[in-house]
Amino acid sequence: MLLAGAVQAALLFLLPWDYAIDDTYIHLQFARNLANGDGLTFQAGEPPVYACSSPLWVFILSPPFLAGFGGAVCARLFSSLAAGISSVLAWLLASRLAAAGRGRTVAAAAMLLCMADPWMVRWGASGMESTAAAALVAAWALAVVSGRTPPAVTGLIAGVAFLARPELAFLGPLGLVRGRFRKTGASARMLAPWFVITAGWAAFAQLYFGRPLPTAVTAKASTLPISGYLATELPKLFEAVAVSCAPLLALAALVFLTAGRREGAMRRCRPSPDILSVMPAFLLALLLVMGGAPVTTRYLVPALPALFAGLASISAGFQGRPRRLPEAAFTATLCVQLGCGILLVRPHMAGVASNMETYREVAAGLDSLTPPGSLIAVQEIGVFGYEGHRRLLDLGGLVTPGAGTDFPGLDRDATASIRYLRSRGATHILDPHGVVKPIMGLSDRLGVDFVPLASWVFPGGTSLSGAATYTRVLYRLDW
Repeated sequence: MLLAGAVQAALLFLLPWDYAIDDTYIHLQFARNLANGDGLTFQAGEPPVYACSSPLWVFILSPPFLAGFGGAVCARLFSSLAAGISSVLAWLLASRLAAAGRGRTVAAAAMLLCMADPWMVRWGASGMESTAAAALVAAWALAVVSGRTPPAVTGLIAGVAFLARPELAFLGPLGLVRGRFRKTGASARMLAPWFVITAGWAAFAQLYFGRPLPTAVTAKASTLPISGYLATELPKLFEAVAVSCAPLLALAALVFLTAGRREGAMRRCRPSPDILSVMPAFLLALLLVMGGAPVTTRYLVPALPALFAGLASISAGFQGRPRRLPEAAFTATLCVQLGCGILLVRPHMAGVASNMETYREVAAGLDSLTPPGSLIAVQEIGVFGYEGHRRLLDLGGLVTPGAGTDFPGLDRDATASIRYLRSRGATHILDPHGVVKPIMGLSDRLGVDFVPLASWVFPGGTSLSGAATYTRVLYRLDW
């Protein structure tokens, strides 16, 4: 079990070398500035902005910078180790949940699913906090279903999970579903550390950043009408879940519904431990949809190890014919995971990793082609802020709150967008979408000349363009 987790961590760290996303570098920038004594800030010397969605990850990444070896490699090492730990915890949780005589089979199924899941692989290799949050959710579920874990420890894990991902704040109250935490003394001991951490951090964030929640909550929230949002994001949610566990989920639902009919309302009123392990995934998906968040697999990963353990345990209780249906559902799930990982996720990761050197070239170009004191408007501010040395204006709205609404986009409303850039004192813009070229002839009306300085090609595209190769152009803004 431990050896398998260690092998998983090593493979994730070594195989997709140089894979990372922009948010990885946002957290690295916060961690480096914290280690350098500049506080929790993205751009040293400027007012702090709550652009790090995972303060826990910043705290974890900061000490290596003090020791002189912090950076993307270290972040990927930590996220890979967290993925291995998540798989081990999925094994332990499934062993605890399984009925007598099925523990080893159920535990092995849960651990293998956790290791093979393409989303666990992708985000475990990304240098992001997702797998650390997954390990915390699995540890919380293990503490809740265990009769020996002190309530205070359970609450402490729930509080730390909130620091890993703010949407996991529901873990504290969710623990009250278990009967042993409903007693006044036990519930108070369980909720006290959770409340101290969540309320304490929210109060600190309000005082330090001026807001209790990360800027991503608003910057990434959909502006579409609810019908348009659901039509766009729900298919993504169903697709992500289907890839992870559709056959096993279908069998678990069948087992639960048939057992519910046999046992009556008592089962529904008192959720079993395996159902409790599934609930974080359901609540997490519900919170994302209610908040209008983009349904990306990164946000679902924290609930996956506990989900796999719960579904494997429930499915093992299948009573009927064919008797080997649980094994067949597990095998089918594993095959879907491996197929998606090999055919889709692995090539995507390789493409992103191959473009990281181009990102670094762009960051170096921003330094060499612009004078000190410049303010460059960019998308994907993390990698350029971490690798470069110029002040940046984040058009995505994470590090520059309000940009997401005040800058509608040059292709949507050129006049309003130019007005915003001018009001912020932007001197350059890095155009990733090719929207500057069509409006260059409108210089007199817009009040600005776009002077091209350099361009960089991204073969195979990035998260901004999908799989389409595109060119980013750096322009000087002559007002």
